[in-house]
Amino acid sequence: MDEPRETLIVIAIGYSVRALAEACAHAGLNCMAVDHFGDTDTRVFANERWIHLKLTEQGLLSQETESGLQTIATELHLENKRTVFLLAGGMENLGAACEQLRSIAEVLGPNETQRKALRDIRFLQAIATECGLRIPAMRPNIEGVSSWLWKPVLGAGGLHISRKLDVTKPTSEGYWQQFTHGEPIGVSCLVDGAGVQVLGATGSLTALDWPGPLEFIYRGSYGPVALSTDCESKIELLCTRIHECTGYSGWLQFDFVREANDRVDQAELWLLECNPRWTAGMEVLLNAGRENPVRELLRRFQFALPNSVSTAFLKPPVDAADAKASFAKAVLYAVQPIKLNNDSIAKLQRIDGIADLPYAPQLIEAAHPIVTVRASLGRDSLAQNEAATKLQLLEALRAQADLVWDAIAPKT
Repeated sequence: MDEPRETLIVIAIGYSVRALAEACAHAGLNCMAVDHFGDTDTRVFANERWIHLKLTEQGLLSQETESGLQTIATELHLENKRTVFLLAGGMENLGAACEQLRSIAEVLGPNETQRKALRDIRFLQAIATECGLRIPAMRPNIEGVSSWLWKPVLGAGGLHISRKLDVTKPTSEGYWQQFTHGEPIGVSCLVDGAGVQVLGATGSLTALDWPGPLEFIYRGSYGPVALSTDCESKIELLCTRIHECTGYSGWLQFDFVREANDRVDQAELWLLECNPRWTAGMEVLLNAGRENPVRELLRRFQFALPNSVSTAFLKPPVDAADAKASFAKAVLYAVQPIKLNNDSIAKLQRIDGIADLPYAPQLIEAAHPIVTVRASLGRDSLAQNEAATKLQLLEALRAQADLVWDAIAPKT
C-alpha cells in the first residue's frame, strides 16, 4: 500500500488521553491531544500539539476550546490534512460536547441517539438477556444496604458509585444495582456492518489489590485474561445486536464481573455497563502484544494508514517482534497533598516505565492521581496460571510505586 496522499491527523479528546495518544504514535499517526492534564508524555505523543480541554458547567466545550479547535481544523483542511476525533475517557457522557465536535470534524463515536441507548442500562439489559448474558438486578429505589450499589447514569472511572447513600434522594440520575461477587473484567471490541472483532479481555484491580481513595474508583488493569469460547460468542452476538438496533459502528468496551471459578476460561460473566470509546484496557492489550485498537478502528472506517510505525516515543514502543505476553498498569493516588517541584518531576522522569508524568510544578491534592506505574512480563516469565501471573505483575507494580514515593517523598 502506498503512503496516503492526504495526511491524517487524529485528535484524541477526553479528560485524559495519554494512552490513546501513545497508541496513535505506535500506529505511526500524527496526533493532536485535547485533555485536562497535558502531562509530559501526552505532549510528546501528541506530535501535532496539545490543547487544554475546558468545559462549561453545562458540559459543553468552552468557547476557548471550541474556537481553538475550529481554527486548527480549518488550518489543517487548507493544508490538505484530514482530521478525525477519537473519544477517550469521560467523553461518552458529554453528548452535547460531542455534537459540537461533529460541527468541526468527523467523530468516530456514537451520535446522541446511539450514546443514550448505549448508556441506558435497561436497553443493555434487554439486549444482554436476548444474547444469553446475565445482568445484575436493578431497582429505581431501595434502602442503601451493602448488597446494592448506587450507580449514576453519567458516571466514569468508578466515581460516585456508592454502597449506601447518606441522602434520601440522590442528586444525580442513576439506579440501584445488586452487587455481584467476582472479578471485574473489561472486554474490548470493534463492530460495524462487516462484523465483530473481539480485541481481548483485561482484569481490573480492586480495593484488595491496590490502594485508592474510593472503593470503586478505577485503580488499574492487567491482562490479557481468558474468555471461554461460549462467553466470547455471546459477546460477539451482543455487539452484533447493538449494531443492528442502534446502527452504531466503532469501539465497544464492556464491563463485566466474572464469577469465581477454578477454570477462569469457563467462568460466567455478568454485564455491568458499556463504554463506546477508548478505554484503559485497550492500552493493556496493545502493550501485551495484541492488535493496535486505533489502527483497527481506522482500518474498519477505511482510513488510509501509514505503512511505517513512528519511533517518536518517550519510551521505546512495543514492537510486534518483541511483544510482551502480559502487561499491567496502576494509578498511584496521593494520600495527602503533595507538592511537585522541578526537582521531583526530574526524578520521576528518570524512572523507567511510568506514565502520565506531570508537566509542570504543581500541588496534587489528596485522592488525586500522581502518576501511572506499569509492568510487563515476557512469554518466558509467565506463571502457570492467570492468578499467579497477576501476583507477579502486582509485585512489579508495587516496586515501581516504591520508586515513585522515594522520588517525591524520600524517607528521612
